[in-house]
Amino acid sequence: MLNKDGLICVGENRYQGIGDCNIPAWLIYRLTTIRNPFVTSLVRKHANTAGVGVCFQSEQAWAGLFYRAGLKESYPRFHNQPFEIRGLKKWALLIKTAGKVHFYLTRIKR
Repeated sequence: MLNKDGLICVGENRYQGIGDCNIPAWLIYRLTTIRNPFVTSLVRKHANTAGVGVCFQSEQAWAGLFYRAGLKESYPRFHNQPFEIRGLKKWALLIKTAGKVHFYLTRIKR
């Protein structure tokens, strides 16, 4: 539905794993879908999702999703100030860096 000269801007949180993997995103999703009352009370301190699950992606995972949707990046990504994640949470989730990123996308001409 995007016009041939159209542009989509996607602004999203991204969680880059150690080695640029998508494992932190997968772990965050799994933890926020657990409905055990004990786990829910721990997770609720960091994410209020009502047990639905949070689905973040790494930058590489986003690029793959865009490509499969027929989109390509047409301008450089914009990174906001990284989120401050330290200690056990950063280590346990295998996070290298996290923060907001904006992607500027156009259609792949096929």
